[in-house]
Amino acid sequence: SGQVTGSAYANSGYDHAFRTTAMGTLNGIGADLGTLGSTDSGGAAINDSGEVTGYSTTSGGEPHAFRTTATGTLSDGTATDLGTLGGNFSAGLGINSSGQVVGYAELSVTGHHAFLYTNKMIDLNTLLSPADQARWVLTQANAINDSGQITGYGAINGQIHAFRMTPNLVAPAIPVRFDFNGDGHADLLFQNRTNGAVAFETMNGFTPATNGYIFPSVNLDYKAVGTPDLNGDGKPDILFQSQTNGGISYALLNGLAPSGQYGVLFPAVAAGFIVAGTPDINGDGHPDIVFQKQSTGDISYVFLNGLTPGAFGYLFHGLDPNLKLVGTPDLNKDGHSDLLFQNTKTGDVVYVLMNATTMLSPTSYGTLFHNVALEYQIVGNLDLNDDGFEDIVFQGQTNGDISYVLLNNLAVTGYGYLFHGVNLDFKIVGVH
Repeated sequence: SGQVTGSAYANSGYDHAFRTTAMGTLNGIGADLGTLGSTDSGGAAINDSGEVTGYSTTSGGEPHAFRTTATGTLSDGTATDLGTLGGNFSAGLGINSSGQVVGYAELSVTGHHAFLYTNKMIDLNTLLSPADQARWVLTQANAINDSGQITGYGAINGQIHAFRMTPNLVAPAIPVRFDFNGDGHADLLFQNRTNGAVAFETMNGFTPATNGYIFPSVNLDYKAVGTPDLNGDGKPDILFQSQTNGGISYALLNGLAPSGQYGVLFPAVAAGFIVAGTPDINGDGHPDIVFQKQSTGDISYVFLNGLTPGAFGYLFHGLDPNLKLVGTPDLNKDGHSDLLFQNTKTGDVVYVLMNATTMLSPTSYGTLFHNVALEYQIVGNLDLNDDGFEDIVFQGQTNGDISYVLLNNLAVTGYGYLFHGVNLDFKIVGVH
């Protein structure tokens, strides 16, 4: 395409990544790509559409690999911080026409490994055969072609050698979130507020298919608050929270039937902290738990490794108490779950784009809708039209209507109703 990327000394006194047009210069409009929130950046490779990869220091001061959009910059909130392999630094060195990026990233232990990024960062060493894993340590990936072949260097039997590999990325299809019957479509789960019963409605896109009960009755102290896949079998399970002491328990499912396995994750939780989402925050393939204490505006999290709790911390302190966290969808399709709020006074629906436990950028927030009728409360996010983007589901609090808004990235593409006049005792279990 004739476009060029690299780094150049900027007015700030630091190097900045740049991208020229085919006939442009470094002084052209938009050539300076800026940074991911700190001082310096550098461009390493550009594909035919104009997507750039390289490195940029983040607001925390660490250099991270990035991928821009075809026309966006690092400073406008559209670029993707590719993260690391558990350490503090990474850099993108090659990018193909599909937007796949390769480079190197620090591990949580000493050293760095070559990576491939499509919609999440993958250590290339994990894609080697067992035999090759015994011989090779892939340290850095320098380039990737449009066939997905990667070249770089690493150590084989302790000696530094160049490599070329074609990763086998063919794997079982990623299960559709909230698909209880395994047909590739997201389904709905309800809990009866009178007797605690947990019921399902399987869906074929926008069309109801079958319905029934998973649990005919449940102790009313146990409120169903999420449907994460806790044991990694590709099937949703049910997370419950005690209304008395906040304790978190679970029931593992086998599709639409209980598996007979139950347990407790936390016997009690600090007063006021309500489960608000079960996204995979740290990208390890396991759902985690996000809590909100709405009275103080605090949002916290705890990492899970299957059924084992791990580290915990806070995403935000002191947010507007009127902002109720109602979902954790990946709104911008960057592989990181974001935060969706509904204002309990105005009905406004607002979002915050996240990069794991931090905001994507200081300006990565906005409003999707203003003044939504308070009758309609957001009860979940699921991909109704199978376009890869999670949509928003609302439930009427006095009329029982269940409606939806279709999203593509942050743009509304359609809306309508799934059901009218659902029995008010049945409330959708948060699909978030």
